[in-house]
Amino acid sequence: MPYIINIIQSGLLKALGNIFGQCIIAFRRGNKSPWTTIQWTSVIAFTSWAAINVPLLLLWNHFLNRKFPSVLSYIDDNKKDRDSKKKEEYSYSNVIIKVILTESIFSVFINTVFIVYMSFSQGQTERALISYRIQKDLPNILANSMKLWPLITFISCAYMAPAKQVLFRSAIGVLWTVYLSIVPLG
Repeated sequence: MPYIINIIQSGLLKALGNIFGQCIIAFRRGNKSPWTTIQWTSVIAFTSWAAINVPLLLLWNHFLNRKFPSVLSYIDDNKKDRDSKKKEEYSYSNVIIKVILTESIFSVFINTVFIVYMSFSQGQTERALISYRIQKDLPNILANSMKLWPLITFISCAYMAPAKQVLFRSAIGVLWTVYLSIVPLG
């Protein structure tokens, strides 16, 4: 059930980001009524992207939280009271590891999948064209993502409960979706 709720929340936020991005483009072109120029196929593509993105992000978060917990629990044998023996300690090193792994591995993976998905949603199915789009667009997307996502990943891993991390990232992702909607891909 959390997958479904996260997918719906993320999908709605991605739709909102795409609509904002399209409105910004329309305003830049001098259109006083941007709502009349919304490309609903683009909104649907960004919205449906959540069905791919969210499960992958949840699995990634689960893996990281299991291997590198932000809070470490241990037993303090110096305490006499059994209930007070259990201690928790915050692990900034594990949070930093999560940020590094997410930004060096997961970011490349998920943005590559995004480019492939958007290519297919636009009817571009030729392997050579998709490969060209990855080579052309991925470096720019990754360079710009480094301006936003490491900080968001740190905040998410350091201060958010695991169950709220995807919603937090999706909410911030509205800005990222605006960016992806404005920047021409391909």
